[in-house]
Amino acid sequence: REQDLVFNGRLESAPAASVRHQLDFPADSIPDASSVLVRLYPGPLSQVIEGMDSILRMPSGCFEQTSSSTYPNVLALDYMKRTKKLTPEVHAKAEGYIANGYQRLLTFEVPGGGFSWFGQAPANKILTAYGLMEFNDMSKVSDVDPRLIERTRDWLARQQQPDGSWKPDTSFINEGATNRYNSDVLRITAYIAWSLANTGYQGPAVEKAKQFIESHSSSKPDAYTLAIIANFAADYGAAGHENARDFTRRSMQSLLDARTEKDDQVYWTAEETGVYSTGSSAAIETTGLADPAPILLALAADPRLAARFRVAGVTTLVDTVNGEATLAAHVEAQRQAALADRIGLAKSDLLPAGERPARLAGLCAGLRALNPVAPLFDVAAGELDAETFLAEPLALRPLADTPPIAHSASVRSHVFETETLIQPPALGRFLDLLSELLGPRLLRVKGLIGLADNPNRPLLIHGAQHVFHAPRVLPAWPDGERLSRLVVIADGVAPAKIEALWAALTGAPQLDAPDLDALSDNPLAPRRAGLLG
Repeated sequence: REQDLVFNGRLESAPAASVRHQLDFPADSIPDASSVLVRLYPGPLSQVIEGMDSILRMPSGCFEQTSSSTYPNVLALDYMKRTKKLTPEVHAKAEGYIANGYQRLLTFEVPGGGFSWFGQAPANKILTAYGLMEFNDMSKVSDVDPRLIERTRDWLARQQQPDGSWKPDTSFINEGATNRYNSDVLRITAYIAWSLANTGYQGPAVEKAKQFIESHSSSKPDAYTLAIIANFAADYGAAGHENARDFTRRSMQSLLDARTEKDDQVYWTAEETGVYSTGSSAAIETTGLADPAPILLALAADPRLAARFRVAGVTTLVDTVNGEATLAAHVEAQRQAALADRIGLAKSDLLPAGERPARLAGLCAGLRALNPVAPLFDVAAGELDAETFLAEPLALRPLADTPPIAHSASVRSHVFETETLIQPPALGRFLDLLSELLGPRLLRVKGLIGLADNPNRPLLIHGAQHVFHAPRVLPAWPDGERLSRLVVIADGVAPAKIEALWAALTGAPQLDAPDLDALSDNPLAPRRAGLLG
């Protein structure tokens, strides 16, 4: 079996600087079958560029979700073109994804002007300003109708108030990223003005916005608003406006004055971001169709991350408006739902009242089939509060009325329960065999196991693909019931294969099937160090 040893480090520039790593090849390794690959990067950026094409994603969802994949596609393609890191295959893939995203975004244009999340009136000015910059950047790498950019700019300019500001939107979706600062007129005005200046608008609206910002900047805006003003000032100055230099200089100085310096670091802080982050708390925020399996694997496999963090849980938000179609079309969405410990149903308040019960029931049935363990919460109804979101899920109990999984879905959650106490060596062999037999098709394993040598304190296990976190012994069973539970999430694996391993582990009688000892003692089976030693 192939084994990889990976070292990461930094080569300092001091004279005679060196880095030393020791490689120990197994005694039973095949002669001349080993190799050493050394890669030197001049800096972190060059390492990022090498994998830039992995950013590319197929767009889907509402305007915001489509943009969350299309805009990065645009920026990645533009950067790869400028750095000459583009291959014909990656170029074709990027152009296809961008064209698909462009066509999807056009469907969200509101009759009369502007854009909204689902193409229904009224249009949202902040969303439209974001889209305007997106279309403008997209036009640098792909075909975009210039009339679309022109009419979007004109629509935004027409919404300006006589004093140069833009009024807050009265209609928005129930999400912190958009409604947290929906009444901050200075921030809204600076953002829309930045969008107009950035995209080459030549009308009077930009000058009027600049005058409004200058007259209201004495209110000591937060660092985020100062950064938006600085971006607007930079583009305003680049357009050659009269007296632009003084405005740009003052805006940049205000942002510099808001900085925090510590040792050789400079950074900016805010009391609260648009998505409720505060203090020094760390969070991994995924948008669009992100596959959580590689993130879970990185948290377990990277020694630096594993030493500082452990996975407390995975929360997936599902768009109730487009959720069923997204789950049917994208395996990443299926993985997101299947790997979750809890699922939030977002935007249910946007469903038509007459369709809401049936739409929610259909979506919940599909989610139940993919993930029979994760509880569902209606976000718009306030069911997913902070305490629930941050709680570590330990029960791992399958919920009632789980429908059969759709035959078209390749990702499946396999849930097992037993009152039989497990011997620690047998559990280690079981997990080794599970990882070896399923390989990369094993996405996640989580379990609460009663061990024969300590039945009152269950073992909590968690793994991503072939890497497992250090198991934790809990002080007691979370719900008082001594019942071992295991959830195996796999892609494209026949249930019988996992069921046979579980039966071997628990000692269930089987016809024409080996027990766990026979499987473990097979001299042809690959071996590696077990989870439990």
